[in-house]
Formats: sequence, structure tokens, C-alpha cells
Amino acid sequence: MARIDSYTAITPTTDDYLLGTDSPAGGGPTRNFTVQSIIDLTSESLGDTNDYLDGITVEPGYAADASDTATITFSVGSQTDVTLDLGRAAFKAASHYATSTALTNHINDTTQPHSLDSIVGSQSLGPTKLKGITVNGSSGQVLTSDGAGNFAWADDQDDNDNNYLSAVSKPSGSSNDVLFTISGNGGSNVTATIFGDGAFMSKSEIRTEVKNNLTYTANDFTFLGDVAVVDKITNSLINENAITNSKILNSTISESKLNISNDPVDGYVLTADGVDGAMAWEANSASNYYLDNITKSGNTLTFSVNGGTDKTYTFGDAAFQDFAGSNANTFGTADTVARSDHKHGIADITDAGGLASLASVGTSEINNNSVTLAKLSPATAGTNGQVLSVNSSNELVWINSSATTIATNRLLPSSVGTASQVLRVNSGATAVEYTGLSVKKDEFDVSNSPSSGKVLGINSNGDMEWVSNSSADVTPGDDTVTTTKLGNEFKTKDATITLSSSNVTANLDFRDHAIYEVLTPTDATNVTIKFNSATAGSTKLLLLKNQSTAGTGTITFATSDTSVNGVTFTATRLSSDDIVRTASTTNYIQITCITDSNIDVDKRDFIYTVSQA
Repeated sequence: MARIDSYTAITPTTDDYLLGTDSPAGGGPTRNFTVQSIIDLTSESLGDTNDYLDGITVEPGYAADASDTATITFSVGSQTDVTLDLGRAAFKAASHYATSTALTNHINDTTQPHSLDSIVGSQSLGPTKLKGITVNGSSGQVLTSDGAGNFAWADDQDDNDNNYLSAVSKPSGSSNDVLFTISGNGGSNVTATIFGDGAFMSKSEIRTEVKNNLTYTANDFTFLGDVAVVDKITNSLINENAITNSKILNSTISESKLNISNDPVDGYVLTADGVDGAMAWEANSASNYYLDNITKSGNTLTFSVNGGTDKTYTFGDAAFQDFAGSNANTFGTADTVARSDHKHGIADITDAGGLASLASVGTSEINNNSVTLAKLSPATAGTNGQVLSVNSSNELVWINSSATTIATNRLLPSSVGTASQVLRVNSGATAVEYTGLSVKKDEFDVSNSPSSGKVLGINSNGDMEWVSNSSADVTPGDDTVTTTKLGNEFKTKDATITLSSSNVTANLDFRDHAIYEVLTPTDATNVTIKFNSATAGSTKLLLLKNQSTAGTGTITFATSDTSVNGVTFTATRLSSDDIVRTASTTNYIQITCITDSNIDVDKRDFIYTVSQA
């Protein structure tokens, strides 16, 4: 859309066309007219007559038979005179009105109304002056109103006629009723039966009543277990391994509580039958297992258990041999066990390491990269960025690198770098080394991944980003941007939006596409088309058409920002064409946002044109 300030300046002629609207409030269709038509319009409606105020006449109502008004007439040239009607008092002098000292002379003057205080003296208004009152009344009477603007005398109400509640009590100590005592002439007491037995009972009386009169069964308590409904604990109600020594009170388990299959006999002991968990009394000899013999076979001993199963245990070869030198029969044989005071040289120990015979460890005995920070012993723990140094006591300490000058060869490996090389950590992250200056493509701090044909650039946020470097799209050193470099909001068409009686709103996001197509319903459904996320200057094309047959529903333009941000919204049509909803018509609507909330937080304005192919 061209800028107005870029139009060529010309001298207007009478056949030039101008644009305008037929609605002072805006929103109506745009009209076009010529300069000559404006001349004709003003000539016909205004003419050459200059009508002006040329006289003022007054007709006051002084005479007794005159009307209650006085008329002022304004004469305006050839136009109709204009009149102004005023009250007769408008032309009366101040001397015509009574002063405050002469009000008594005007009491009967119906044309001169006065306040009551100016007419009636203090304490001079008697009862008979009141409407409806003809006599002074009797002593003690009061004035009453009949509701129609008249007054009447009436006797005052006696105090005994004021029936009131004077007490609340129980009729008797055993009663649950409530007695309301009414005092006054003609009042009657009221007895109300509204409370139950518990209303007048204390908490202790209620607890006693509940205790004495309520009975429960186990079924009334759903949370009770099986144990709650039995009188004694049977075997089935005791869990396995549930009875431990700490749960049994001393001297409480008698023989009758145990599951024994026979009667007790003096000297018998309890034994298990090994079948159903029962026990039995048996002679002591039957269960008196004891060790009655030990035999040896080689290194194996057999323990003979009387009444039970024999047990065996195999010892090591030295278990039955003497120490070397202590017995002539075993000294020097292959099975002899050495004495505890025997001595050997390092050569006699076949699995001794190279450090076994050293008094101290030198550099050659430490593998490369084996001394880590954890193996060093500075006096205090270091922080990130500090370096190791030696203090005046010849102890390792951590210091800031800026606190002292460190020779270059203390940080470098044994090799020396060459010109243009840089110092960096090696691939194993175990030391530093000199290497040629190079940066890999995946070492840049970018938001996307590198790929073929892309170069490193700076995006609109000031961050590095891999972008396309196709020669067909961007000419190096040139500022030209081709269509392929534009975003979708400038060149793509959105998917068609089909509305219906249940889907009446089409949301057009100005950030997504350049062209939108909306199909409206074929009935009288009213639909709304919302322009969302629009910024000032953005222009979109809307293809609006009916689905198959004509529709009669209204088309309303809106924006979601109206409800989200509360901003005002206007969409002004510039063209003279209306939206047509026939089956074969496509409405081409060009929409431009001219004000958004970023510029004015209270506005969201659009202009649009409508045309049909």
C-alpha cells in the first residue's frame, strides 16, 4: 500500500474524484464524488443569503387581562422569527414585591406565596388551623392521620395495652416444655413443646442415660475384628510366631494351656509329634541326646550322638601335625607345619611386588598421571581457578593465579610450542599441550546444529546461528533478500478453515501465514473472524466464501486481544463493496493492522478493503 506523502502533488479540477464516508460515526461504506459535486451541493444548500439577527422586540404582560407570560421576539433576516416566552415577573420592578416587614399586608395575596414562619408568629398556630380539626380536643388526646391528608383527635393508648414477653421458664422440673410469660392487659402465656428430653440434661446425665439405655452388638461396629466377638482365644486366632518370650508373663502358662496329646508323667519331657503341631509327654531317655564317642579317619572327625544323628567335620592338613623342629618324627617331612619364629628372604616370597624391598619410592616407581589432587596435601582446600604453590614453610598451598608470576614452562608439557599454536587441555583431559588453533563446528554456542551448506551468522536476537548460504538465495556482499528468505508469514497460505453452526469462530494468526481462506456456513449462522497477534504495518489477504449455497448470517471482525488485554478494537472498511455470501462468489479482503497494543495499549485498529472477482 502506497504512502500518502509519496503521492504526486497536482492542481485539482472539477472532475477530480474524492473519497469520503456517508456516516459521521464511521463504519459506513466509502463514497466517491467530484469536486464539482461539492460545489453544486454547497451552492444549493447555502445560497447567497446572509441571514443575521436584525431586531429584538418585547411584549410584556403588564395589563390585568394579559397572559401570564412575556414574549421576546428575535428577528433573523428572511428566516422565521424566533420567540422566547418568559414569566410576567421577568419585567416587574423590585418595588412590586413585599418586604419582610410588610408581610402581614400580603397574607391574603394568593399571587405572593410566603414561608410559614413569615406569616405565623411564634406559638400562634392553634390546633383548629390544621386540616380536619374543628375543635381543640380533650386533654391527653393525640393527633392522628387518616392517611388522606387530614388530622383527627384520638385517645392515647394505655400502658397496660402493651403486652410484652416478661419471662421464659419451664412449667415444672420434670417438664420438657418452655413457658413464655406474657405481661400486660389481656396478654396470655404461651407454652411450647419444642425440645426433647436431652435439652435440659447435663452432660453427665446424658452420659449416664446413654450408658444405661443403649445396648450394642458386635455387628454395630464394623471396625471390630474376629477376636472382639469371642470369649476365649483359640489356636486359629493366634498368628504363627506371634507368641514371643517377651509377650508371656512369668509363671502364667500352665500345662492345661498347651496342646498335649497325653497325660503328664513325673519325669517325662515334652516332645513334638512333628505332624500337626501337637506335643506329647515322653520318657526322658527317648529325647536325651548326648555325645558318647569321637573317632578320627584321616583329617575327618566323627562325633557319635546317642539318640541322634552322628556329626562329622573335616579339618585341614595341619590340624593334626606338629610344628617343625618340635618333634623328630615330623621334622623335615612334606607335612610339617613351620614354626612361628621361622624367617625367609624376599626371594623366598614368589608374589612380592617390586616395592616390597624398597625403603622409599622414587619418581620411577610412580606411573604417569597417577598423582591427582586428592593425593596432594595442601593446608587448605582450593577453589576453582586457584593454583598450587609452596609457602615459606615449604608446604603446598592453594593460591590465586594472579598472586604470583608462574613461569610458562611450569604449566606446559615437556615439549615446547611453536608460533601460532595455542595452549589447551589434551583429549584425555589429563594435561595441557600446545596445538594448532582450530575450532570444531560443534564447539560454537549456537541454538541449532550445523549442516551442509550453512554458515555461522548472527540472528535478530544477537545470538550465533547456523544459516543457509545458498548462492541462489543470498549474494555475498549484497543486501538483497529473495522470497525464499522470507518467513511463512509473508509467503504461505494457511489451511482452509470451514465454519459451521457449531464452529462459528475462525482464528487468523498474523504470525503464521500471508493468505487465509475461510468457508462460511450455508445457513443463517453468525460467524466471527478474529485477527490475532497482529503488529502495525502487517497486511494479510483473506479469501472469504460460502461453502455451497448462499448464507445469510452476519460476518463480524474481532480480535482475541479484546478479551485478553481489554483493548478497543476497530476494523474500518475503505472500499465501497460489501461482503457477498452467494455460492459462487469469493470475497477478496485485504486487511492491514494500523495500530497495535505495542504502540498504544488501548487500541487495536485495522483497515480493510473488500472486492469480488
